[in-house]
Amino acid sequence: MISFIKTSAHHSIKLSLGFALLVGASLWFAPKPMITGRMEALMEASDPVITDYQKFKKTFNEGEVLAVTFRPAELFTKDGIEGLRQLTSKLEAISGVTGVTSLTSVSLPNVVGEGVEFKKLIPDEDPNDLTPEVLKEIKDKSLATASLVDRFISHDGQTAIVVAETKLGLDLAERRSAFEKAKAEVISLRTDSTELHLIGTEYIDAEIESLLKSDWIRYGIVVVLLTGVGLILSFGSMSLALVGVAQAVTVTSLVMSAFAFFGGTLDVVTAVIPALTLALSLAAVTPILAQFQHSLLGLGSVHEAIQASFLVKRSNLVFCFLATAGTCLSMLATTLPALRSLAVWGLVALVINALCLCFQLPALLAICAKVTPAKGVETIRKTIVLHWTKTAYQSVHLRHIVTGVLAALACVSALGISKLHFETNPTSFLSFHNPLKQEINYFDNIAGGPLTIDVLVKAKNGAANFSVKDPVNKLKDVQNSMVKEFPRDFSGSLSIADYYKELHRAFTPGAEHGDGMPQTDADFSNYTDLLELSDGKVLGKLLTIDKQSARVLLSRHLGSWSSPSAIAAYVENTLPNILGDQLTATIAGFGAICVRLDKLVFESMWSSFGVAFITLALLLALVSRSLLVALTCVFSTVIALGAVFGIIGLVGKPIDVCMAPLSGLGVIIGGLIGIPFFLRYQQSGLSHGDTRFTKLRRACIESIPEVISLTLICALAMGSLVFSGLRTIGALGIWSALLACVATITQTLVLPALLSYFCKEDAALMEIGETHESPKSAA
Repeated sequence: MISFIKTSAHHSIKLSLGFALLVGASLWFAPKPMITGRMEALMEASDPVITDYQKFKKTFNEGEVLAVTFRPAELFTKDGIEGLRQLTSKLEAISGVTGVTSLTSVSLPNVVGEGVEFKKLIPDEDPNDLTPEVLKEIKDKSLATASLVDRFISHDGQTAIVVAETKLGLDLAERRSAFEKAKAEVISLRTDSTELHLIGTEYIDAEIESLLKSDWIRYGIVVVLLTGVGLILSFGSMSLALVGVAQAVTVTSLVMSAFAFFGGTLDVVTAVIPALTLALSLAAVTPILAQFQHSLLGLGSVHEAIQASFLVKRSNLVFCFLATAGTCLSMLATTLPALRSLAVWGLVALVINALCLCFQLPALLAICAKVTPAKGVETIRKTIVLHWTKTAYQSVHLRHIVTGVLAALACVSALGISKLHFETNPTSFLSFHNPLKQEINYFDNIAGGPLTIDVLVKAKNGAANFSVKDPVNKLKDVQNSMVKEFPRDFSGSLSIADYYKELHRAFTPGAEHGDGMPQTDADFSNYTDLLELSDGKVLGKLLTIDKQSARVLLSRHLGSWSSPSAIAAYVENTLPNILGDQLTATIAGFGAICVRLDKLVFESMWSSFGVAFITLALLLALVSRSLLVALTCVFSTVIALGAVFGIIGLVGKPIDVCMAPLSGLGVIIGGLIGIPFFLRYQQSGLSHGDTRFTKLRRACIESIPEVISLTLICALAMGSLVFSGLRTIGALGIWSALLACVATITQTLVLPALLSYFCKEDAALMEIGETHESPKSAA
C-alpha cells in the first residue's frame, strides 16, 4: 500500500486530473437509474404473497384504481348531473381505462310486478326530464343506499365520486399514460364553480419515483455543502476541507455511476446508498486528514507527512473497512431483497473507497497548500474537545453513577422498544406540504378514502357457498366487526351482503327495520339469480363465479391507518371466532403486500443486527484477545441503537420499510465512532509505573478529538437525508444523525466506565490517592 501511496504522491497532478476526468465521464455517460415507487418491487417476484396478489387481481379483474371527486355549486341540479355525466363519459373514453362507475352509471334493483329490474339511478333520458322532484328523489335514494355512500357520493350529498380502473394486464407505460390522460381531463373540467380532485395508486407511485429522482439530483449539492462545513469545523483548514470534499464527491459519484451502469434500482430503501457512501468515505478520510495536519506541522515535508499519515492510521483504515464489510455482509442474510441490494452496494462503496484512498487521496494531499487551522475554528474545537475530555475523564471515576444511569436508560429504552409498531403506508412517505398529499387529505375528509383493504373469505366446502344464508350473514358480521375494531382506519365496508340487503329491501316493505337481511336460504338463492341479471360488476368484483370466495372491501383512510400487521392479526386470530368452521379469512390485495413488507422489515432488522453484532464482537475479540472486552465494546453500540429505537417507540413513530436499514446503519455508525477509542486502548502499552486505569484514561483522552470529528461527519452525512422529498427517508436521516450523537456518548462516557470494572486492582490504588495525568496536561 505504501508503494502506491508514494507513486500517487509523486504524480499528484496527473492522478488528480485523471480522477477528475473519470468522475466527469462516469456522470456524463452513466444511464438514468431505474427508479420504482411500487411496494411489491421491494420483494422477491417469487414470494408467495406476490403470487397470491397477482392471482387475486386476476380473479377479481382488479386493475389500478383512480378516483375523482366532483363538487359543483349544486350537485343535484340539471347542470350538476350533466357535468357528472360528462366527467364519467370522458374517463370512459380513455384508452386503457375500464369499469368507470358513478351515480350516472350505477343501477339499483326495482320491483316490477312480481319480478325485478336493475334500473339506472339517474336515467339517460332528456336532461329536461330531471325536474326538481325527480332530482330530490335521486338524492334521497342515493343517500339511503349504503353501497353508494362514501363510494360514489359523500355523506353530505354535495360531492359525487367517480371510480375507475385501468385494464388488467397493461404495462407500466400504458397505465401511466391512462392516468395522465385522466388527469388532463380533470384539469380541463375545473372551473371557478366546479371543484375536482384526483387520486389513484399510480399517482402515488409516480410521485414517489419523481421525488426519488429529484433526491438523486439534489444530493450532489448537499454532499458538497455539508461535507465542506463538517470538514472546516473539524480541521479549520480550507485546503484540507477541499481535499475531503473532492475525495467524498469522487467516491460518491463513482459509486452512483456504477449503480446506474449495472442496472441498480433506486427505491425507498436503496435511496440511502449516497448517504451511506458519503459517511463511509468521510469516516475513512477524516483520520488521515487529521494525522496529515498534525504530521505536516511537525515534519514540514509533504511527502513524509503523507506516508506518516497512512502508516499511523493504517490500523484505523483496516478496522474501519473490516467492521463495515462485516455489517454489510450481515445485511446480505436478511429476507428483504431491497436491503440486500443496499448491502451489495455498501460493499461496492468500500472497494471504490479503498481504491480512491490509495490513488487519489495522496495526490490531493500532495497538492494541499495550507493546513494550519484558522484560529477561530481551532479555539472552538479545542474548547469542545477539552470540556468533553474532562467529562469522559471523570466517567471512569464515576463508573457506579454511570452504570446506574445506564440501567435507567436501558429500562426506558426497553419500554420504548416494546411500543414500536410497524406500518408500511406509501401515502405516509409524502411530506405534509406535498400537493398529492393534500389531495389525499381531501379525499379522507370528503369520502373516507377511496382505496381499500381487502379481506378474502373462502368457503371450505361447496355447501357453504355465498348464495345461502349463513355464509352471507357471516360476511356482514365481518364487515361490522372490522369497522368497529378499527374506526380510525376504516370509514366503511362493502361486500355481496350489502347487495343482498338492497334486493331484500326492494322486495320486502319494512325490511329497512332491523338488519334488513333475507331470512331464508330460498330468498338468498332467488336474489343470487337476480344479481346475475345486473350489469355484471357486482359479482365480478365481490364474488367468484363458483360463489366459493367473497371479497370484503374495507374503505381505508389514506393519510393515517393502523399497522397492517395489527389488522392481519385481527383477521387471523379474531375473525375465525366469527366465521366458524366452514369459512376462512385472509388479508388480500395490496394490504397483503403491506403486511408482508412489515414482517420482512421486522425480520431483516433483527437478523442484520444479530449477525452484525456477532461479526463485530468476533472481530474485536480477535484484535483485543479478550471476548469480555469485545462484548463490552459492542454493547456500547447496542446501547446507542437501543436508545434511539426506544425514543422512536416512546414518541409513537412507526417503523416502515424506509427505516429497514436503521439497525445496520446503527452498527456501522457506532463501530466507526468507536474505532478510535478501541484502537488506542489496545495499542497503549503499559509503561513502567502505569496502571490499566492510566491506559484506559489515556485512550479516552487521546481519542476524543477524532471521535468528535467522526461524530460531526457521520451526523452530517446521514443527516443530509433530511433534505429528501420523501418524509420517511428524511426521518431516517434524523434518526441516523441522532444515533451518531448517542453513539458518541456511549463510546466516550459509558464504554470507559464499563471497561474500568476490569481494572479492580487499579481502582483500589486510585482510592488511596495515586495521582495521574489530567486531561489538561494530556492535551
